[in-house]
Amino acid sequence: MKRLFAVFAALLFLLFSLTSLAEDDFDDFDDFDDFDSEEEMDWDDGEDLEEMSEDEFSNAKEAMNKASGNHQDFLKDGDYYYDLLPEDETSCKLIRYDGIDWDVVVPDSVAGLKTTVLDCTFSNNAMVETVELPESVMIIDNMTFWMCSGLTKVVIPEGVTTLGRCAFGGCGALENLVLPESLETVGEMVFIACNSFTEISFGKNLKSIGSNAFTGCEKLEKIIVPRGTEIAEDAFEQCPMMSEVVYYDPVE
Repeated sequence: MKRLFAVFAALLFLLFSLTSLAEDDFDDFDDFDDFDSEEEMDWDDGEDLEEMSEDEFSNAKEAMNKASGNHQDFLKDGDYYYDLLPEDETSCKLIRYDGIDWDVVVPDSVAGLKTTVLDCTFSNNAMVETVELPESVMIIDNMTFWMCSGLTKVVIPEGVTTLGRCAFGGCGALENLVLPESLETVGEMVFIACNSFTEISFGKNLKSIGSNAFTGCEKLEKIIVPRGTEIAEDAFEQCPMMSEVVYYDPVE
């Protein structure tokens, strides 16, 4: 009963989150201190999921997929729903991962189309633990790993230039993230509530860090960025341990 409650609580939270994003309700963080996904939902360690029968697991996954939006209106190949990129008929963006693996290696092509963009792909997936991205990926867009509570590692290749809104939001188990030198833009709320980070370093091509990028990163103490990087004034809201921004010369 506990595991079923945890799953349904997660689904309800997902529906609320997606609705809030659609209405741009993330502009106000007055109630952020009251948000504790691990305590309220009790699904961060994956123990309940591991105890599920095969039928329960399948039903929970199907319910999660349905709750995540209208991705089923898109094309599907294997474990992925995808959409064509109109500006490039040879590439696609992955809308949703539909598999059941804990450790995921994202393919460099789907249905013969090069994988260049991820968009909500793993959003609210409580099962996935590690993800390895192909060298073809250029953009990790909005909510790609939103609320992936069990996610501990993501391998991001060189060539990725953009992290979109809430890309890693709520990934509380993600401690170390190696970012590529190619990264140029960190969008709004990219690392919101990633409360296991203590330090994060950015490559020489970084140009900007968006609003509330690190809000709620309770253990974050230091970030390292190239000189000239534009950092939003509210990038470090509710980061009580944050004490240092280290700038370095990107030429060196």
